[in-house]
Amino acid sequence: MNGDASTHRIAFARISRKDDPEGPPSIPVQNPHAAIQQPCARRHKSINFNYLGKKKMDNQPRTSKTVSNRMLYVVSLNHFINDGSTYLIASLFPIVVGAFFFSEFQIGILVAVGYLVNLIFQPLTGRYSEQYEARKLLALGISLIAVSMLMFTISSTFALMLLSVLILRLGSSFYHPVGVSAVSRTYTGSKLDSAMGFQSAFGNLGVVLAFVFSAPIYLALGWRGPFLIYVAMEIAVVGITLVSMKTNTEKPAIISTVVSQDQMQEKTYVKRANENSLAPTQRKLSLGLPVFFILTSFVTGGSYAIFGNFGNLLLFHNGFGLSNSNYLMAIWVVSAFFGAILSGRMTKKLARIRLLALAYLISGLAALVFAFSYQNIVLAISSLLVNGFTVSITYPATYSELSAYLGEGSVRRGAAFGILFSSQIAGSSVLGFASGYLASGYGLQLPFVIAGAMLVSSIGTVFIWARTHKSLSV
Repeated sequence: MNGDASTHRIAFARISRKDDPEGPPSIPVQNPHAAIQQPCARRHKSINFNYLGKKKMDNQPRTSKTVSNRMLYVVSLNHFINDGSTYLIASLFPIVVGAFFFSEFQIGILVAVGYLVNLIFQPLTGRYSEQYEARKLLALGISLIAVSMLMFTISSTFALMLLSVLILRLGSSFYHPVGVSAVSRTYTGSKLDSAMGFQSAFGNLGVVLAFVFSAPIYLALGWRGPFLIYVAMEIAVVGITLVSMKTNTEKPAIISTVVSQDQMQEKTYVKRANENSLAPTQRKLSLGLPVFFILTSFVTGGSYAIFGNFGNLLLFHNGFGLSNSNYLMAIWVVSAFFGAILSGRMTKKLARIRLLALAYLISGLAALVFAFSYQNIVLAISSLLVNGFTVSITYPATYSELSAYLGEGSVRRGAAFGILFSSQIAGSSVLGFASGYLASGYGLQLPFVIAGAMLVSSIGTVFIWARTHKSLSV
């Protein structure tokens, strides 16, 4: 009977340990190694691994691939609604000029001030993205965008329109440093290129939706119709983000402020390892990034802003009409969608740095052709297709180049990507304001000529970077 009782106690303890890895402390387990194992377990319990960003495993373990892909899908959905909402007002700029009697210069002010808000707040969100959960920051950004959409429904003066743009751009400052940084922490190698292209493509898809449906919805429901529909979609995305985005990549490694001696040793080790992972050039630069990333991001951001905000105005001015002008710009964004999503495959056949140089050259030439396409529908479509496809390649390729430069152990990813996107926004703000001024005084063609010239000249910057960082440019 004593042997049977011992057997039952051992069996009951094993069943309990199957449901709870720690087991019930009141059940004695007859294990010759228990005296050795239990003190060891108590010693390891002094470290709270939850502060290191690790989560308690459940009974049904998930593969890292499943968790990572779910995070990527939610991040891409945020990129979709973020960029679509941002360009919704741009798709209605011909209406703003015609119905509200705004000038091209006032459009340039709206564009420049909006991007200036991104320039100020994106580095801040990038910095604090290392301390808070990504899903909460993303949801906060989309919520602010929803508030701006409601503001646009009552905006009939330039002051109200400017205030709505400010709130819109404040909300859009969250996605890029938070979402892209989360992707860069999850994937490496060729999977990183594909993941960057995937999330970037969804941003382009959101812009397509804005350009394709804004004009028909406006004609059917009036000025408020497009914005109210986007408010409904943004509320849905906020709910999906908060519920679904629960991965081990959303919260970075943060050590508790109340720590034991073992935790202090762990904290010191992590800090030293991360400091050693920073490249020497990164530690020396006051801006935190090499000039290559700043200059090329400035040019691509400015070029995209010119096409995205003034492209339909030029087409509308050339006599294509509101709907047709937006449809042509949707073609440009669709082409950008395929360029972004195929960029990862292209890097498998062509070195990333060569792909960047080729993309800058072709996109610049296409911009020059578009500037003088006038009413030639063939030239307009072909130049938009080529420019959209090639300029969108530069975005994920540059993101991957920066990720390779930082290294896998860097804790500055959020801040670095924040600086990168701030460079893009600076180009968008400066060239957006300049485009409005030049379009008012010298015609709508001149901004696209400037964009083409700057894209072509970026080849020199790419070649200089390739000569000094050959190990990264693969």
